[in-house]
Amino acid sequence: MFNLEETIESLSSASTQDLTALIKAAQKIIYFRHLDGHLQYYPEIIDSAVCSEVLTECESLNLPASSRRPESQWLSVTNRPYIFADSKPVHHAKDITKLPAISKVMDTFNERFNCKMDSCLVLKYTSTSAGTSLHADDERTMDTNQPICNLSIGDSRTIDFLSNADGKVIRSFNMESKSMVLMKPGTQKILKHRVPGIAPASPSLRYSLSFRAMAKRPQPPPPAVPQIIEAEQQFTVHGKSDTVESSLTAQPVRHVCLIAGDSYAARLDTVKLGRKCADVVSVARGGARIHQVMERIRDFKSKNESVIVDKICISVGTNDIRYADSLDKIKLKFKSLCAMINELYPSSKVYFQSLLPLPCKSRHDWRTNSFVMNMNSIIKNECIYRRFHILDAFRPFSLRYFDPQVPHIRDDRFFKAGDIHPSEARGMGVLAKLYLRAIHSNFFDPFTFQ
Repeated sequence: MFNLEETIESLSSASTQDLTALIKAAQKIIYFRHLDGHLQYYPEIIDSAVCSEVLTECESLNLPASSRRPESQWLSVTNRPYIFADSKPVHHAKDITKLPAISKVMDTFNERFNCKMDSCLVLKYTSTSAGTSLHADDERTMDTNQPICNLSIGDSRTIDFLSNADGKVIRSFNMESKSMVLMKPGTQKILKHRVPGIAPASPSLRYSLSFRAMAKRPQPPPPAVPQIIEAEQQFTVHGKSDTVESSLTAQPVRHVCLIAGDSYAARLDTVKLGRKCADVVSVARGGARIHQVMERIRDFKSKNESVIVDKICISVGTNDIRYADSLDKIKLKFKSLCAMINELYPSSKVYFQSLLPLPCKSRHDWRTNSFVMNMNSIIKNECIYRRFHILDAFRPFSLRYFDPQVPHIRDDRFFKAGDIHPSEARGMGVLAKLYLRAIHSNFFDPFTFQ
């Protein structure tokens, strides 16, 4: 039994060094208990009959077998993709309501733990060597105010939870069949987890069902209400209203289509793009890089608060990759640009122009073109995630660069001498048509895809 007086007496005789070590040990115990409190393990949380039904539905997904990594399928009640890795960023959903056993388990967890999970990520492990690396399920598509429930069915595997601060293992669970680990809200900010592979590889079938909640999309602001100005009333000297000129005059609201980006967009004629029926404004500038494009869009917003931007067409990336060693930093800058546009113009329709292939005039230009294609992949994945549109400029220009009769020979008529841009005579017309489709068409177009 704990005796406070004896404890105080023993501590009074301890040295300063011993007391410091004791305090650090106590702080460590408290810290680990705090982290461990975010996890709850439930063995045999479902019965064998339900487990058999869930296993049958998992098998009906027909996930391929891989000895190196688990194969996955995203299930949701909404047709929204799950963004879970840069290597395979978009994972389109199947309707979870068509899998009644899995839906029933999710509803049971929602009722038991008082939460609102609506989706499930199914992972199939077919080998002991298949594992998942250290990660945190902290994607933007997830609702961080809801827990994550990881249900295991099949052969047992170990799941490790590590501290984000020092990388030490906080807790390890032997996930037996029908067991579940619940990660409370906020766990992803302090803990990461992994399923380590076991060598040598041997057949081992396990399904992991990670139930989670999708984040709600931000609602666009209500449409601007025109300002109503009421005219003054005129009265006679007798105090009676002789003539009353009362009229309501609505102050017009300006709707524009904003063009932003580098020299590709800067060379476009806004008057011709508008076709006398659309107000097109350009803040594009030749040689602009991503951070400069962000500044110009932010500056336009601050000076034109009352202007409603219906569509935004942007061309960025060419000036950033020209002297870049890798695309990692450029990718982060591009994501920041997309996030800023979502914040400033949440109700606008956004079009990103894909990068054009560059003329190969030296041996280094082939490496630059590989960056162009990789950057286009980054643009495509981010646009799919944010529900933006893409102006596919790479395909038509790559076809126009080459003479179909002489493979791999570029037609120089579409370039000025020593210039990477398409010529004003013909090449810019092709680019302008893509922007015209985006500005004036509200229907599907193969060159502006989502």
